[in-house]
Order: sequence, then structure tokens, then C-alpha cells
Amino acid sequence: MTTRSVEVRWAASAEEQEAVYRLRYEVMTLDGYHAPCESERLTDAFDSGIGSRLLVAWVGQVLAGSLRWTKQVDGKSPAAAFCDFTPFLDAGAACGSQFVVRREYRLGHAVSIPLLESFHDLCRAERCPQAFGVMNPRIAGFLKRHGYQEVGPVDIHSGTGLPFVPMVRCFKTPPKVVAASTR
Repeated sequence: MTTRSVEVRWAASAEEQEAVYRLRYEVMTLDGYHAPCESERLTDAFDSGIGSRLLVAWVGQVLAGSLRWTKQVDGKSPAAAFCDFTPFLDAGAACGSQFVVRREYRLGHAVSIPLLESFHDLCRAERCPQAFGVMNPRIAGFLKRHGYQEVGPVDIHSGTGLPFVPMVRCFKTPPKVVAASTR
């Protein structure tokens, strides 16, 4: 892959959002985290919910990655189905979810790092005390290098059979307690 600049910004149209849903499907099925389905797209209620935004990373004309930012409201977040974060999160924490990068853009984290940095910039701008989510254990090391801490053990989600590890990045103080799984 030739090194090219990465443009990270918010999804600007319904067409771009649809491209994100198709990218998620492509990445998640290739990586074995989702079974093929007829719609060839992955979306959920949080995509259209108040407080959610989609970051997109473009390399030239290619949608190379995406990351969803959701402000937690009343303990509800995409990560809540996997793990109970409420005992240690402060009000206004932001959940990162659906972090996907095309395989050909993973080497050297040329897309992952700008996506994550943009996510953190929004967290700071919105005065979020923490960023959190459930992560694939294979990328836990990458996230630790960017300030995240594991706040619970690796577990298997009973509904999907997927392994996950709950992680938090605190912008002010460290996590208060270890998260309890809600598998």
C-alpha cells in the first residue's frame, strides 16, 4: 500500500452512512465476527439515535474505516449489552463502537490512529470524562498504547459468542471499579 493521506471527518450524508453500514458488514464478515446476511449491511438502533455520530476515514476515494461515537444517556450505550459500565463511569461518558478498518489499511495503523484521535478530540470537546467500549481482545494492546485500561476480564458475549474485553480511557481520573459482565 502506498502511503496516502487519511481524511477523517463526520459522515455527511445518508449515502455516506450507508457506505459505513456496508463497510462494517464487509469487515465483520471477513474477520469472522458476523455471519453473511442478505442485506450486506450492519446497523443498529444506536446509528439513528440521538447522541450518536459516525466518524469516517477516507484514503483517496476509498472508505477505509469508521468509528461510532455515542454519548451515554441514562446508562444506555452500544456497550451496555456486553458489560455494565455504570458503576464506574461519570455522567456524560462517550462510548466508542463499530470501530472497523479495511484489512489493507491496518498495517502501521495509518487509519486506526487518526480515527481514534478524532474520537478523543470529540470526547474532549464535549467534556466527556471517559471514553469506553467493549473491544476485540486482539486490539487491546493497541488501545492500551493509546491510554485505555482493561476494567474487566476477557469474556464471551452469550448472544453473539464473541470474545470481548471492557476498556475505559479516562480523561481525568482512573476507573473506580472493575466492570461486571452482563453477557
